Amino acid sequence: VGGGHGGGGGGGNVQGLAKGLSPEKLKQKGITEVKEMEDEQVRHKTEAIILEVALSILAGRGFTYDIPSRASSNQEYVPELDRIVLKDATKSRAFANTSSVRKATITTRVLELVHEIVSKGIHITKRDLFYTDVNLFLKQEEVGLNKHNKSKSKKSRLKQQQQQQ
Repeated sequence: VGGGHGGGGGGGNVQGLAKGLSPEKLKQKGITEVKEMEDEQVRHKTEAIILEVALSILAGRGFTYDIPSRASSNQEYVPELDRIVLKDATKSRAFANTSSVRKATITTRVLELVHEIVSKGIHITKRDLFYTDVNLFLKQEEVGLNKHNKSKSKKSRLKQQQQQQ
């Protein structure tokens, strides 16, 4: 959120370093590793993001979240990992912008809920998350519950179908 931006984690996503890919090699590809975090680490991270938001508001700058873009142009298949990952492009969710105020509000609410969940040491599903605030989320897709994984490429879907046969 620094300077009114952030909170999105920046960069693409990769769960763990598989098959000998170093963090440097991933950075060269424009991909940032996403590491699994303990509940306490998640709690601290959400608190840091919200603190940055509060300080930005108090300084009169408002706030904006930069979220990794899920557009197909920001996706890349990494053969070494045998998965599609997100690259560096981000989308801004500015609270002061009428076209993104709702998404900024949803992002803030999800941060609040994640903080509450990890602070209590409980586990819930994305579906449970949706039902905590149906009036805000409106559609399950807004908390990551897609009927179909839109980020899968045609090549990936074909490969998956072949493996199932």
